[in-house]
Order: sequence, then C-alpha cells, then structure tokens
Amino acid sequence: MEDNKRKQIIEKIKKLLRLAKSSNEHEAALAAAKAQELLATYNLNEEDFSEREMPKEAGTAHTDTVKKPAGWVYILAAAVAGAFDSQYFHHPGQGLTVFVGVGIDHEVANFTFGYLYRSINKLAAKFMSKSQQRRLSTKGKRKSRLSFCLGATQVVALQLAMQKQVTPITTTALVPVKHALIVQKMETYGVRTDETDPEDVSERAYWIGRREGATIDHKRKAMPKGARPIGITA
Repeated sequence: MEDNKRKQIIEKIKKLLRLAKSSNEHEAALAAAKAQELLATYNLNEEDFSEREMPKEAGTAHTDTVKKPAGWVYILAAAVAGAFDSQYFHHPGQGLTVFVGVGIDHEVANFTFGYLYRSINKLAAKFMSKSQQRRLSTKGKRKSRLSFCLGATQVVALQLAMQKQVTPITTTALVPVKHALIVQKMETYGVRTDETDPEDVSERAYWIGRREGATIDHKRKAMPKGARPIGITA
C-alpha cells in the first residue's frame, strides 16, 4: 500500500475509534465495526497508531443469553472471543455472556456472537419443526436440538479460527499487552464454563447441524444501518 493511502486509512480508523467511544451506543457500535473491518481489509494493527491512540485498559460488552446456557453456547463464545483476541465469561445471575477485550475487539466480538447465536437458534428451530423431530419424546427433542446446535457451532468455530489465521487481529508482539489488560479487567468477575456429555449427543442431528452451520455467514462485517447494538458497556 502506498504511504499516502496508508496514512489516509489510518487517519480514518483513528476517527472511527474516537467515534467508538461515543455515548450514543448505536453510533459507537457502527464505528467500532467499521474500524475493525478496515483493520482487517488493509492488514493494519495497533502498531500503526501512535501511543496516544493506544487503549490503556480493557472494556466489556455483553449479549443477553440465558442464565444457564447449553454447552454449545460456551463453545461459540470461546470461538468468537478467540477470533477477536478477547476473552469471555458467563454471568449466571443476569443471564449475560460478557466479552472482555482491548480497543474495539470486545465490541466486535459481542456483535459477532449475537449474530451467530441468533442464526444458530433460528436454524435449530427450523430443523426441529420437521416431522421427524416433532415425533420425538421431550427428552429426544432436547437431545436432537442440542446436537444440531453443537454441530453448527463447531463448524462455525472452525471457520472463525481459519479466518483468524488469514487476517489476524493483533501482532505477536502486542498479544501479551492485550492479555495483561484483559486479565486486569476480569479480576473483578467470575468465569463459568460447561461441558457437553457425549451421551447427550445425537449423531444424526449433530452432523446436520454441522452442515447447516456451514451456511452461516461468519465473516467480519459492519453492523447494518439501523441495527441496534446488543448491550455494549464501558
């Protein structure tokens, strides 16, 4: 990239990063997503910005899920957090999935997670509406739905990991810097994890879930015009 064009892009991203701190949640989320899109498109990172622009602490953003999510939700949250150099934890008391990151990482991770979470649930509802699933017992329906979601989640997680290899968010030198800031932020929070029992998995539904999960558009994108961000906090 030519130096002049590079400087123009960097200045544009700086303006977006400043807008991302706006008190207007919608404006802030749009700016954050657009800045992340430009960073990925032009293969830029924090080293391209002055120290004055570098964040000094981690922030959080959250999505309303449920008080006790299924195992696939934890897998999805972990995959998204990893893809955007963030960490996450679940707040069981309030039913929140919280992302912790530096700069705009946690905001974009939160938006991406919300989109994928809704997409997988929507596909699962469609799958469960078919006659073969409707004939199952209550326990069978639960097992089938969870297996579908697990299959969809794991293929999406793989796609996110592959995407990060192609367009990493953070340079190697800055990874420990971000990590330290995230750890500081998470010290005041508890972390909840969950495991999926293999006996609770329907192989058929799992593989259909993987097939359907592959159809979800997982690529980084700006929030659509008029969309409302999901629970972004400072």
